[in-house]
Amino acid sequence: MIKLIAAFVAIALVGWLIVGEVRRRFFADLKSPERRAQLWERLYGWDWQDHSANNYGYAPSALDHPEKFQLELYRALFAMSDGLLAPGARMLEVSCGRGGGLAYLAQERGKAIVATGLDLSAHAINAAQRMHPDIPNLTFVRGSAIALPFDAETFDVVLNVEASHEYPDFDAFLAEVRRVLRPGGLLLHCNARTAAQSPGILESFEKAGFKGEIRDITAHVAEACRLDSARRAALLRRAVPRFERALIGRWLGNYAALEGSRKFEQFQSGSRGYFMSCLRMTDPA
Repeated sequence: MIKLIAAFVAIALVGWLIVGEVRRRFFADLKSPERRAQLWERLYGWDWQDHSANNYGYAPSALDHPEKFQLELYRALFAMSDGLLAPGARMLEVSCGRGGGLAYLAQERGKAIVATGLDLSAHAINAAQRMHPDIPNLTFVRGSAIALPFDAETFDVVLNVEASHEYPDFDAFLAEVRRVLRPGGLLLHCNARTAAQSPGILESFEKAGFKGEIRDITAHVAEACRLDSARRAALLRRAVPRFERALIGRWLGNYAALEGSRKFEQFQSGSRGYFMSCLRMTDPA
């Protein structure tokens, strides 16, 4: 009996060591842009069912939709451009994911915009095309944020929601946005950032010639995270395979800013801010 218990303990110890090593390599790989892109491709390959909008959200929202806070963030961001775009404006969302936010805008605004969604993930684009097939002013293509597959001066507005922190070169992304925007075009950008990150991002905007309005919406995002935490936690339990959930479940919970996570607490305290911007392209500094 003692030998049997010892064998079980040894097996458990080996398993713990193996999981620990796999976890260590996973977090080491996160430092590589190429590995992060591979990770996102894998994540988008999981069974997310009808989930199509991936952001922290904006509260309050009067929308009647399971992902109302996520769609509300798109509505609030695009509303910053009201009165600044001509009817039929061509809009590109860079890193559109599964396309739910862009599809919402395309349907809500109708002929006022002609929308294109782009993402590096083949799984994400396939899901977007499958989930939003009958919206006449909306298309999806696969491509890189730092090598946009479009001619110069193609779009009137570029949308970027909670994605630019993943790019290996933020300045290269802004250069591509400048290239594909028509003269005087708009960049609608939103993302979280700490106080330490903020000066560099603002400097990049200025050097690239993007100037305009920047709003601090941290309180709205923090409230959305609080109100939506249970739904997002249930989504992760349903969609993430059991082994991956055991391996990186805590990381995923922090990524999603679930209640109790470090990121959730940072939003609640204000030590992590969230900003949305409507910036017009001018001559670079």
